[in-house]
Amino acid sequence: MFKNYIQSAFKNIKKRKGYSFINILGLGVGIASCILIFLWVHNQLSYDQFHINKDSLYSVNFSNGSEATPPAMADYLKQNYANILDASRFNYANRAKVKVNDKEMMESGGAFVDPSFSNMFTLKFYKGNAKTALLQPESIILTKSLSIKYFGNKDALGKTLTIYGKDLKVTGLIEDYPTNSYIQFKFLMPFKLLSQFGSNLKIWTNNWHQTFVQLHPEADLKIIIKKISRLVQNFQKAELRTLLLRPITRLYLYNLNGGGKINIIIIFSIIAIFILLIACINFINLSTVQFSLRMKEIGLRKTIGAHKKELVVQFFIETFLLIFIAWLIGLMIFKLLLPEFNMLVGEEFVFKSLLKWSIISGIIGLLVISGLIAGSYPAFFISSFKPIDIFKGQTIGTKGVRFRKGLVIFQFILSIILIFGTLVLSKQLNYLQNKSLGYDKDHIVTFRAGNRIKTFSAFKNSLLGNSNILGVTSTNIPPYRWNTNAGLGSVQWQGMDNTQIRMVQTSVDYDYVKTFGLKVIKGRFFSSKNISDIKNAYVVNEAAVKAMGMKSPIGKWLRVGGKKRPIIGVVKDYHFESLKKKVIPMTMSISSENTWACVKINQFNMPKTLDFIKNQWKTHSNNYPFEYNFLTEQINRIYLDEKRMGILVKYFGILAIILSCLGMFGLASFLSQSRTKEIGVRKILGSSKAELLLLLSKDFIKWVFYAMLIAWPIAWILMNKVLQEYAYKIEIGWTYFAVSGGLAMAIAVFSISFQIIKTARTNPIECLRYE
Repeated sequence: MFKNYIQSAFKNIKKRKGYSFINILGLGVGIASCILIFLWVHNQLSYDQFHINKDSLYSVNFSNGSEATPPAMADYLKQNYANILDASRFNYANRAKVKVNDKEMMESGGAFVDPSFSNMFTLKFYKGNAKTALLQPESIILTKSLSIKYFGNKDALGKTLTIYGKDLKVTGLIEDYPTNSYIQFKFLMPFKLLSQFGSNLKIWTNNWHQTFVQLHPEADLKIIIKKISRLVQNFQKAELRTLLLRPITRLYLYNLNGGGKINIIIIFSIIAIFILLIACINFINLSTVQFSLRMKEIGLRKTIGAHKKELVVQFFIETFLLIFIAWLIGLMIFKLLLPEFNMLVGEEFVFKSLLKWSIISGIIGLLVISGLIAGSYPAFFISSFKPIDIFKGQTIGTKGVRFRKGLVIFQFILSIILIFGTLVLSKQLNYLQNKSLGYDKDHIVTFRAGNRIKTFSAFKNSLLGNSNILGVTSTNIPPYRWNTNAGLGSVQWQGMDNTQIRMVQTSVDYDYVKTFGLKVIKGRFFSSKNISDIKNAYVVNEAAVKAMGMKSPIGKWLRVGGKKRPIIGVVKDYHFESLKKKVIPMTMSISSENTWACVKINQFNMPKTLDFIKNQWKTHSNNYPFEYNFLTEQINRIYLDEKRMGILVKYFGILAIILSCLGMFGLASFLSQSRTKEIGVRKILGSSKAELLLLLSKDFIKWVFYAMLIAWPIAWILMNKVLQEYAYKIEIGWTYFAVSGGLAMAIAVFSISFQIIKTARTNPIECLRYE
């Protein structure tokens, strides 16, 4: 019996190649898209899930989201709170020159940690002892890839390499750290090594590194947070923020105040569900058309004794066979699209990435769900007809049409939401990339200088001798490399009431305003002619003046980090951070020991100018390679997630539109067949082709209009929620409703026009002979 069902299924697929091809391909494309999104979502949700102690690991953060904590805090927490089993500090190392024998390379990806770090976090040691690897200050742990890079296939344990001018002994070798982790590193060094570089590791007054703690499994998180919340305030009297603990598994996905990566994950999960539903609806409509062409066969089989159960089983087998073929095609499409998808999302997925039990079980679940959704209606609906109804012609147009219309309306609701979302996200990304930042960002090269340069002033003067170099300045942190966790300090000011604010502190040189094209709106900027500016002047931004409530700030004193100085100038607000955040108060001071150099160059002859800078670097640097970035590249990286999301939503939106066209085509075919005789009669009575086109298409247009009315408010609510992530965002005006609705209507008309025109052109005699 089962063999007969399979043979019958293949026979019917072969008999109606066109419908079968469209049906299988449409579902296959939907499945491939769903698997791609499912694989990415699974990867995002897996961040930091590999840690053995994942449920007891927490990051110590301030209440404003800052992860920068004082160096004395980790030991204090471990020693004074019984429910805190262990603690470790973590601080990323600057890119540094690494020397092994005669080999020298610049290396990034280092971090300073306490010895307890390797016990708290899951590190896979294959050489060395996890408990003792970082006990000595001159020790280092290497990942496998870095060990091979510097020592080849030789055993690197016990070998020595020079970094930051220190000879460090390799005391541990670990497997490469998983990429699905909030923190990333290639090598680890003892935190106490920083004391040899002048850092005081026992102070409370400076916040500059992360602190992680491991809690007792039965500890009450709320009680611990309550106990430690005001800990820093006991040591930093001016500290306003409280402490809290954030689970290690939430750091990557969630911002402190909600949102974050999880919003993107939710959006793409919804898109995957939408696409799968749209593909299944197409399958239902096209399958119903195919099965409806076999009504006489079904009537005869029922007449000679076939039971409904047998027909349901047969149709389910035929449906699942089609779905199984669609899944195979979907997997092939997935493999073809995977390289492009990897480029878009910045991952390195391979086909074998599917061979994880969690993913396999998910795919099996999707297969069963899609089979039940797509197969149930055709099987139960077609098999439910009575033979007498079939032979009377009471089949296609008399039963279940409302349900199929509802499916198409639902399908277009999903499509309109996707179109609406694509338009909004594209506009928001364009807005972020083109909004004025309040300074000149184009053609500015940034690179680390600091102790890599013998004398910055000499280097700067040599650059300014070239007419293609329009400006040179230095700063401790250039725009768009800011993290407001750094440089925050409590402030007091003249005329202060009970208001308390925090302010970003930055140091610059005299040409900062000129190089970046900032606008001084009150007072003046620092000048080399005024020697007192070095130790006796602040310049602030508009946000600072507003936060302090000053009407006339020039000449009034301001104390930042214990240094009391007069304000000499106010610069117009500029966006030194992502446009996701509002401009916050900032104060500037003069320093000749800044870390970063910023050079504005002429847009013409840029390669020659860059070669000139490289040559000057060789002359003035302390034997460091010249590594630079354009500021615009850094800004673009800030919005990389948004750009990727916009592209993916666009692609999947287009896919949803194509699938919706197939669904509309299927229903148009279905309803055209149901009205074949009516069309023949109308043509005989004198109806023109235009009248028939209007007659057949008005219902479809009405359904799309209903879909608009339902989809628009849903889309508006969803996109407003997405835009809440941004401090600076577009307004969702009426054009988004008009364009999304207009596109949906145009798509509907296009997808049904072929079938309607074909039916309207049919010879009326043939229409009357139908069945």
